[in-house]
Amino acid sequence: MLTLATTSVVSLSTTRVPESRSFTDAIHRTIELDPLSVQVIDTPEFQRLRGIAQLGHCSWVFPSATHDRFQHSLGVAHLAGAWAEHFQRTQPELQLSDTDVLCVRLAGLLHDLGHGPFSHFWEHDFIPAARPAASSRTYCHEEVSGRMLDRIFETSNIDVSPWLTQRDITFIKELIGSSPPSASSGRLGASGVPGLDKGFLYQIVANPVSGLDVDKLDYFERDSYFAGIVKVSFDARRLMRLARVARAGGRLQICFPEKCASEVLHVFQSRFNLHNELYQHRVAQQVALMLCDALVLAEPHLPVQLPGGRQILLHECGSGSDPSLDGFLQLSDAIVPLLLAEAAKPDAAPDLMRAAELVQRVRRRKLYKYVGSVVLDPQDLDRAWLTRQGQAEIASQIAAIMRGAEGGGAALESKTLRVDMRRVNYGRGDRNPLESVFFFDNKRRQMWRGKRGDAGSGRGDAGSGRGDAGSGRGDASSGDGRGRGDGRDDGREDGGVLEAHLSRRFCDSAAQLPRAFQESSLRLFITAPQPELLEAARSAFQQWCDERDLCEDGEEECVVRGLEPSYE
Repeated sequence: MLTLATTSVVSLSTTRVPESRSFTDAIHRTIELDPLSVQVIDTPEFQRLRGIAQLGHCSWVFPSATHDRFQHSLGVAHLAGAWAEHFQRTQPELQLSDTDVLCVRLAGLLHDLGHGPFSHFWEHDFIPAARPAASSRTYCHEEVSGRMLDRIFETSNIDVSPWLTQRDITFIKELIGSSPPSASSGRLGASGVPGLDKGFLYQIVANPVSGLDVDKLDYFERDSYFAGIVKVSFDARRLMRLARVARAGGRLQICFPEKCASEVLHVFQSRFNLHNELYQHRVAQQVALMLCDALVLAEPHLPVQLPGGRQILLHECGSGSDPSLDGFLQLSDAIVPLLLAEAAKPDAAPDLMRAAELVQRVRRRKLYKYVGSVVLDPQDLDRAWLTRQGQAEIASQIAAIMRGAEGGGAALESKTLRVDMRRVNYGRGDRNPLESVFFFDNKRRQMWRGKRGDAGSGRGDAGSGRGDAGSGRGDASSGDGRGRGDGRDDGREDGGVLEAHLSRRFCDSAAQLPRAFQESSLRLFITAPQPELLEAARSAFQQWCDERDLCEDGEEECVVRGLEPSYE
């Protein structure tokens, strides 16, 4: 049974002034955080992140990848605050206040509070497997992060009044994606008007427009460093330093000089490589399947104790059954050692002992077997295969083929076969990611000096993608956003800002771009250890692919067989 430990929060003395704090970090070297951020870090809600592995179950495959969400959150806070301060310093016409910068930094600090044990594994593997099909809405770590933020400010002894109002707290929750942007935050004024339109701040921590944000800039570099693979080929600090806020698509947005297009592409390439070689590693998926099965078996025997004596199940932590998040606050990666300890008791239930055996098999590298995989062309991909129900149906169809074959597994148990859809892309599905990024031409220094509403009136309109925003056939384009105009005035009286555009020259550059931006494949695993069943599953998988014309013309076999690693 999980029991919430009594936690005493030491209140700050009225005579003690909160201080800033310096942290030493493997990626960013020195991180300086403000007094309010330091007080938030010292709460039990934030300290819990020390027990949540950043890469979850991947550390069973990459032994050095043991960094945690605590470290990542500090790194994102550092980058978020630095980027907001950069815009505040270099573009005073944006009228960013110190409170705006603080809100962005706090959003970076708090954005991952809602992660469960083993990070994304909890959200994408365990919760869907543990919750009944008729359960209500899906667990979302961003939504739980917003609730944890409320818990910190409502239950701790932190006095936020010198720094934040309730409107600012709402803004922070919107920045981390726990609630949609709204006018109540006070940052979505007249579109495209400097000082009123601060919507670009929503693109710093969790960018809904292009996907290029400080969350990814930190974990791409951090994960590759600690896992020891996929060295990133971009300079995050240079990209941040050269970025400007410009008018694009009718709003102020974060944009980059055209000369950085290749480096921006490298960010998205790093995402592809990390998913390919780390996050969706085949052996890591085998570990995930076994851990998920173990926790589903053990869950009825590991109730979570709430204040007042009520008990809930693991998958109910963070849901409506846990309104105050007292249960969720108890969750960490220590759930696996707890499972083993409970299973070692003389009166342990059979399912709990079976769960412990699965964990021990992971430790001994006696994993579920990899049957093989088939690469899917875009036209062959059935959308239903992306769902858990669709993948279970594929497993059932392959199992039926096995049962119909002589000696192919007539006594095959349910869930012996497991199907996983592997999708690796540049962050925008099968689209070119550069099509979602706005650029400006830094060689043309002329500032946009028109009235609001003039943007987009000409044929070189920002965001149209049909011409260069500084071509002279419409609105004038770019400068560096710091008031250097065309020699006639500095452009600040009417809020001069850069004009940006979608650069088709780079979007269509065949020299740099891959043939496809997304790869999809179906992977099949089998839980049974018998070699004859493994071979029967491979034959049945091949037959299933043949029946659906997934093999190319002239290709006798399209199922790529797994070569078991030497350490298994």
